[in-house]
Amino acid sequence: MTIFRLIHRAEVTDAADDAREVTVCCSTATLGRDNIVAAPGCWVLDEYLMNPIWLHQHNPDWPIARSKQIAEDGQGNLIARVQFPPAGVSERADEVLGLIRAGVINAASTGFDVVSAEPIDPANPQAGTRITKAILQEVSFVSVPAVPDALVTERAIKEIRRMAKKRADEDWRCGAAKDLPIDDSGEWDGQAAEDSIFEWAGGDDFDPAKAKKGFLLYNAADDKLRGSYKLPIARVSDGELKAVSEGLRAAASRLPQTDAPEAELARAKDVLEAYEKKADIGDDADERRRLVGLRRAFAKRGLYEVGSLAYLLAELGWVKSSAEFEADIENDASKVPAMLGEALKSLGEALIAMTQEEVAELLGSVDVEVVPDEADDDEVEIAERARSPRLRAFRLGVHRTKKARAGKRRTAVVHSLSFHRLKAERVRRDLKLSAG
Repeated sequence: MTIFRLIHRAEVTDAADDAREVTVCCSTATLGRDNIVAAPGCWVLDEYLMNPIWLHQHNPDWPIARSKQIAEDGQGNLIARVQFPPAGVSERADEVLGLIRAGVINAASTGFDVVSAEPIDPANPQAGTRITKAILQEVSFVSVPAVPDALVTERAIKEIRRMAKKRADEDWRCGAAKDLPIDDSGEWDGQAAEDSIFEWAGGDDFDPAKAKKGFLLYNAADDKLRGSYKLPIARVSDGELKAVSEGLRAAASRLPQTDAPEAELARAKDVLEAYEKKADIGDDADERRRLVGLRRAFAKRGLYEVGSLAYLLAELGWVKSSAEFEADIENDASKVPAMLGEALKSLGEALIAMTQEEVAELLGSVDVEVVPDEADDDEVEIAERARSPRLRAFRLGVHRTKKARAGKRRTAVVHSLSFHRLKAERVRRDLKLSAG
């Protein structure tokens, strides 16, 4: 990026002793002696407002003030309200403010990057150049004799026109693929990533259709040049192009400062957001991880409740057995055992459903790989049909639970009922003996 500078008479006003603030006209919309004019509405201030420092003689080591406000007025002039630090904080700032008030320093210089420019009169190239869009980079109070290189020369004017024409011929587009696998190894070397992409795409005679998949933006007007690709987000690993988490972060940080059509920048942002969600690295990643932690905590809590429900089921089973025993002794055709049986069945179904639900939620928060021991044919089919380790673990668990319920638990229930019948027979026998 080439920084151009224009010097304007500062036209300082409102230099009150107590305020330590001045109002400065940084740039005017009139044609200067250098045949350059900044058109009304040309200034892009976003980058400058992130750090609105004023320098002295364009020296980055000499910050002397800050812009409290800076904007174009109704005539297209760039006006800034400049605030100096309190007296005594900086000797240089105090000196420059004193020279401004004394009228010794009365020039301001804007440093900017040209985005677009055009001849004022296409039929007469000597008529001058109109800058239609420029990104403000820095502003400085200057004394013209001390900074002769800050003046816009004929050579600089030609460079402005060359850059403006080059930008007009460019056709920046977003061509990045959205479906690349994620590489979250945590390492990123942008230049090495670019080299791997071009090598993967064919080397010196690379295929643009392949190369653009690994970059957020590319210049479609000249897509056979390596310089036409910027903001890499991927690299080639084991012969496969993969989006890299650190590369996505780097591209996201640089995208706002990248010059491209707004529509293509929006598409590039959509690509980044899709990968951020997939790789869990975006601004909302911490919140998503917090919610996963909450779900995990509630899943554990749910398992405790499953245990409580299982205890209630066991108690109800005991009550039902007691009711059956009493009905058998009294021989009164009581409906209570059947009613308790229905309640037991409903509660058992609720326990099964709740167990499946809570276990699924718990497994949904961790990666579980299940390798069946002596798996039967049904388990092999389940493992092959499942789309993920977590789903496979859950389905195998449910399958085995059903087998246990149909086998061992059925045996346990039969044994329990046999015990109660035997006990009932003994009670009848004792009663008959007592009656005799």
